[in-house]
Amino acid sequence: MSMDSTSIEVLRKIANLTTRVASFEYELIEGGLIEVSHESDFLLGHRLAAAESELEKLKEQGDTNLLPMDASWVLTCATLVFMMQLGFAQLELGTCRPKNVIATYMKNIIDFVLGAFCTLFGGYAIAYPQRPIIDAIEAWKFFFHLVFQATASTIVSGAMAERTDIRAYIVITATVSGLLYSLSVRWTWGGGWISQMDPPFHDFAGSGVVHCLGGGAAFAGSYMVGPRIGRWTNPAEFAPHSVPQVLSGVLLLWVGWYGFNPGSTGSMSSVADALAASNAAMTTTISAAASGLVVMTYHLVSTGGRHIFVMSFANGVLSGLVAVTAGCDVYSPWAAIAVGCGAAAVYTCANSFVRSLRIDDVVDAASVHGAVGCWGCIAVGLFHPDLGFITNAMEGEFTTDLLVTQIRGAASLLMLGCVPIFILCNMLKGLNFLRTSEAEEIMGLDLWFFQLRAYAVYRSVVDKEIQKMRREPTFKDLE
Repeated sequence: MSMDSTSIEVLRKIANLTTRVASFEYELIEGGLIEVSHESDFLLGHRLAAAESELEKLKEQGDTNLLPMDASWVLTCATLVFMMQLGFAQLELGTCRPKNVIATYMKNIIDFVLGAFCTLFGGYAIAYPQRPIIDAIEAWKFFFHLVFQATASTIVSGAMAERTDIRAYIVITATVSGLLYSLSVRWTWGGGWISQMDPPFHDFAGSGVVHCLGGGAAFAGSYMVGPRIGRWTNPAEFAPHSVPQVLSGVLLLWVGWYGFNPGSTGSMSSVADALAASNAAMTTTISAAASGLVVMTYHLVSTGGRHIFVMSFANGVLSGLVAVTAGCDVYSPWAAIAVGCGAAAVYTCANSFVRSLRIDDVVDAASVHGAVGCWGCIAVGLFHPDLGFITNAMEGEFTTDLLVTQIRGAASLLMLGCVPIFILCNMLKGLNFLRTSEAEEIMGLDLWFFQLRAYAVYRSVVDKEIQKMRREPTFKDLE
């Protein structure tokens, strides 16, 4: 039965009066004039309606309230990761000779310059299938992807330093950035086949996705480009020219890792995010310290307490950082110690193996990132608090499911970095495009390619080398 306009007006006035009575009654309760237990049904209904309205508003505004917090967290951490480019540059140029310092810095900057456009025009679409050049995306996630990608490609830079043609390096780093790293993300964090294993592959911040990939590419690249002239016949010439810069690079990388690992939560809007990020920071510190301590102790014991070998110690600290990255969100402190100690052992063995093959890896990238990155993934299968083989064995249960998944995932990512770069470098080598000429290598990439010297103090030394080279027929032909 329909109501006439008079009835509707009466009901409207009653509703308004009810609201006013409820508001007045609420004020009386707030003023302490009546007790809450004596409140009327009018006030209870009013409170319920107000609460429902407030919940609806919070639901509608949830994304608006949480997005600034998440974006701020991710952008801050991504900036720390970006600073790792400077850490890598310092580490690499300190290890190289003075005549290749500018080239080393330039390659680290080129990694990011090229990587930005590789990500924009194809890489991000492969990783998550979204096209930032066309589709509307969350830009802060794009930036986070980009800085991780730059880290993976820069690993290759140090391994192939001092004798790789800059133009060939541009091709290599574009391939790592635009294709290989994007496929690595797609297979794992992007929901691909590795992430669909049972149980799922666990690589929280990239021991496999970033470091196995980069280390595999570094191994293939340094093998294919060959050793520097005189590397194994006169090793004294290849001593690091600036150890302080190497150590400052390690410290910068360590600081950057606090963006790398805690920032991989991808958000900071829940208690779970805060706990994961906090645990990542703690275990990252413990693992790096444990690995560095093991290497330092080994040196002291093996030399009768007389020496600590600085370069191995520096790489030992980095190895602890690489290894803990996969499981930093879930490890307990004792597990982080075990992972760090294992990282020191794996690095030491891998470094000896690579040297026995006469592979000239300038910064030991294949050992620190490739071998230790694999260990980091496998360690999750051993020390995961719920599914780890060792943690379950301590309680009398034996399960290898996650361990098998981690081994398969790590091996796949290592091969993803190694095989395509091996093929690409073989093609570039066939075109006589991979390696610099002998004259260019002797003069140094700084003066030959960039027409600059990094240090004026070395000018007389370099000039003498150039004058000597100019008397040789082969050099005259090149001129």
